Amino acid sequence: MVDTATPTTPSQVFPLPGYTQPVSLHHGVADAIGGSDLMAPTGTPIVSMVSGKVVASWTERQMPDSGGNAVEIKGNDGLTYYYAHMLNPSNVKAGDTVVAGQQLGVVNQSGNARTSPPHLHIGIGYGIQDGLGAYGGLGKSYNAVARLQALQKDPRANDTAILDPSSPPNPPTIQFVPSVAGFDTAHLDDIKLNLEKALAAGIDPFLWLGIVSKESGFNPNATNPTSGACGYAQIYPCISGLTPSQNIDEGIKRLKSFLDSCHGNITCALNSYSGGGGPYYVADVTDRAKAIQTANPSLSTGGFSIPTIGGVVGTPGIGNVTTAPAEDCPPIHFGNVGPAEIKIPNPVCIVATALKNMTVTLSNWWAQWQTQHIPNWTFVILGIIFIIIGGLALANSAGMQMPMVGDIAKAAPAAEAAPIAEVAAV
Repeated sequence: MVDTATPTTPSQVFPLPGYTQPVSLHHGVADAIGGSDLMAPTGTPIVSMVSGKVVASWTERQMPDSGGNAVEIKGNDGLTYYYAHMLNPSNVKAGDTVVAGQQLGVVNQSGNARTSPPHLHIGIGYGIQDGLGAYGGLGKSYNAVARLQALQKDPRANDTAILDPSSPPNPPTIQFVPSVAGFDTAHLDDIKLNLEKALAAGIDPFLWLGIVSKESGFNPNATNPTSGACGYAQIYPCISGLTPSQNIDEGIKRLKSFLDSCHGNITCALNSYSGGGGPYYVADVTDRAKAIQTANPSLSTGGFSIPTIGGVVGTPGIGNVTTAPAEDCPPIHFGNVGPAEIKIPNPVCIVATALKNMTVTLSNWWAQWQTQHIPNWTFVILGIIFIIIGGLALANSAGMQMPMVGDIAKAAPAAEAAPIAEVAAV
C-alpha cells in the first residue's frame, strides 16, 4: 500500500534509478547543498522524484546559457524539483500532473553544460535560486544533497525496476516493535495505511506512526471516553462519518498546519496537536517514533529523521523534509568573497519568529487550561450561585410570615420582655 504512484513505485525515488556514482556538493562548495550534478552517460533515464505538477518546461533554445532542456516540478510535498541539461525537451509541459517514477527525459549536456561531461543537474528546495555558478539552479533552504544520498541508499527508491512498468511490486518489509502500542502483526494493514498516507503527504512517516501509536494504538475505532476524540488520529471534536482513511487525512492536515505555524518545531507542533499535552506527550511520541525508525530504517524512502526534543523535523545531513520553508527567515546577503558567499542570520526575523512561537505556545496553554479547568470552575460557580439563590429563597420565605405583635406578650416569658423595654427606652 506504500506504492502510491504505480504498483512498483515508492512515493519518493532517486532521479536516476540504479545510480551508483557519488552524490556530491554542487561544484564542491561547502554550503551548496540545494542540489547536485549527477554524472551519468548520455541517454540515462531521468524520472520525477515525487508526484506533483509541472511548473515550467524549457528548451535549449530558451535557456542556451543555463539549464538547456529542463523542467521544474512542484511536488505534492511542497518542495520544488528542477531537472536540467536533458538531451531533448522534456515530454511534459507546464500544468501537467506527474507521478513519482515517471520518465521526464534522458541525461545529456544541453545548455551551459555543453563543455562538461554528461550529467543531470538536480535542484530541490523551497523554490529554486536563479543565476549561474555554484548556487545557480539549487533549491532554497533545503539539504538536497543529504536527501539524494539517503534515497540512493534505499533499495526501493533507487531500483531500476522503477523504469519497468511490468516488474512486480516491491513493498517494504515491516519489522514490528512490541514495545510500541499497536505496532504489531495484528495491525499490519493499519500500519501500512498510515505509512502510505504520511509518505504521500510529505510528512515524516516515523513521526506520524508515533502519533497514531500514542493516540489510538492503530485502532481505527478508538474513541476517547472523556473527550470523545475518535479514530486513528483521535480527531477532536470527533467528525462523525469519516472513513478510517479520511480520519488519517484530517489528522495529517492538522499536523501539517501545526508544523507550518510552528516553523517546523516539533515540540510546538506536537503540543498543538495534543491540545497542550506538554513535554511528556512530546517525549512519548518521539520515543515511539525513534523505536519504529530504528527497527525500520528503510521504510521512509526519503531519509526522514526524528529530532531531539525541541528540535526541528529532519536533522542536518538528512533533509528537513517536513519543515516549513526555512526561507521564512532568509539570511542577509553581503555579497561574495571569491567563491564564498557572505551571509548572516536576519536578527529581526529571528526575534519575530521567536515571539510568534511564544504566542502560539501561550495560546495552546490557555486553550488547554480552559479545556481542563473551565468545566470544573463552571460547576463551582454554578454551585455558589445555587447556594446564594437557595439562601435568598429561604430568607425570603421566612420574611413572608407577618409578625404577630399582639401575641408576643402572651408567647414570650416576662423575663424576656424586660430587655426589649430597656432597649426601647434608650
